[in-house]
Amino acid sequence: MITTKSSQVVRPWLCSLLCGQGWLVPVLLIGVLALVSRYNFLLFHTLAELFAITVAVVLAMVAWYTYDFSRNHFLMYLGIGYLWIGILDLMHTLSFRGMGVLDFDAGNASIQFWVIARYLEAILLLSAPLFFNFRVPKLALMLLFGGGSAMWKKPSAKYSIVWPVLSMWKTGNLS
Repeated sequence: MITTKSSQVVRPWLCSLLCGQGWLVPVLLIGVLALVSRYNFLLFHTLAELFAITVAVVLAMVAWYTYDFSRNHFLMYLGIGYLWIGILDLMHTLSFRGMGVLDFDAGNASIQFWVIARYLEAILLLSAPLFFNFRVPKLALMLLFGGGSAMWKKPSAKYSIVWPVLSMWKTGNLS
């Protein structure tokens, strides 16, 4: 045991957890989120989604601005893909039932945005190993992911994918 003063005894695991090992902020963040989730689910959901969106955008910015130095096509592919995943996650968050920002069709669009983002993420991660040695221009990747993201959701487009109703909020059922 570590002693700080004659009357205080600090347990080693507690000191390693809180004394500068990088755990203080995540532990406090989890505590705050757990407390918020008990009283306001909408705020908790928004904070959790915004954290994921922030990580996606930071990954995209790191990939974009370091590409000229590293010429890492794999990182660029992941960065641009996660930028569009972050945009879809933002659309999911803003159209979530009760948010009142993008009030589409009572929460159905929110679930569709989330499912589309997960499909795009799966496709991105499964196809990413191809870009260890394969080179695609940044603009072409941006247009590919952006066009793919837009094509999946816009119902009036000629080549769009029609999504079924994924939620029925009045009955409480999820398809």
